[in-house]
Amino acid sequence: MDTSNLLALVVGFMVANFMLFLIKESDDDQDGGGDGGIMTPVMAPTN
Repeated sequence: MDTSNLLALVVGFMVANFMLFLIKESDDDQDGGGDGGIMTPVMAPTN
């Protein structure tokens, strides 16, 4: 595997986990509402 591809994969995986963490934290803080969470506009349809 190319080094740049591996780096992109690792960075993408870390970003995805971080975004999921932010979504989880915002949902927990606001009782599932996600108010104040960075991903609130994206998560609005599922809430």
